[in-house]
Amino acid sequence: MSNFVAGLVAIALAATATAAEPVQGAQAAASGDVAAAKAFVERYVAAWDRKDSAAIGAMTAPDADGVFITAESPRIWVGFPTMVPAIDGVLRGLDSRKSTVRDLRVKLLPGGKAAVATFLLDTEGKYEGKPFASPGMRITYVLEDRKDRWLLVSAHGSLPVAEADGSAVTTGPDVDAITALIEQARKADLAADRAFYERTLTDDFSFGISTGEWESKQSKLAYLGSDRHEANSEAISDLRVRVHGTAAIATFTVTIDGSWMKEPFHVTAIITQTWVKEASGWKLAATHGSRREVREAKP
Repeated sequence: MSNFVAGLVAIALAATATAAEPVQGAQAAASGDVAAAKAFVERYVAAWDRKDSAAIGAMTAPDADGVFITAESPRIWVGFPTMVPAIDGVLRGLDSRKSTVRDLRVKLLPGGKAAVATFLLDTEGKYEGKPFASPGMRITYVLEDRKDRWLLVSAHGSLPVAEADGSAVTTGPDVDAITALIEQARKADLAADRAFYERTLTDDFSFGISTGEWESKQSKLAYLGSDRHEANSEAISDLRVRVHGTAAIATFTVTIDGSWMKEPFHVTAIITQTWVKEASGWKLAATHGSRREVREAKP
């Protein structure tokens, strides 16, 4: 799933149809009605969730000068006709989508015939069989009241980067998702679960270990469950996750009892991980570990 498609799916920015007649989800709105504008946003997002291209088209202005900006693409889309081929592809590949609109605000412009809607959008689903998630998207819609019906004339989406004071995000859906993945990784180590690491590590994953060696995704998968490495117990403490947009840093302490080349060992290490957010979710790109304490396991 390309960055453009991921951003497009996440902000639900346009449509494939240009129907002018009202269809499901395109009910008439009283001129200057904030409540109607808010309801329009909810219906527009819901139309994308059910992949209703006719409803989306009826609610999108077929103008040649509308501007649409996705969160993850450098391209600025000007004019409805330029977007039709891309939208067609998105709808064909979109298997499912579930969205939640949060903090929806509408400001009517002078005259009451135009409005600006801002909200947060949490979206997840499947695209071409692969799961994706885009929590906390910042969305701005420009709406115009035409013949007592709101239409979308422009949209802009952006990813959350940091807190208002510039600090990293330390709470929320992304932090929760990475925390859950780290716990799943702990369980995968104990169960020698190759499938978890196959889907969670980036293809260019690297792991710098305390012996001065580098591990790769391929070597990690190769030794899981082999005589080279076996974990009998693994405990994580002092976990901290800091999210910077589509990248995140996780630090924690891990204590492992197990065997290495059939020799027992006990190790406590401090770990730093780099996570990256792809269309299918968070992936582990790099890990670095430094031994804090090493001793032979007691017989």
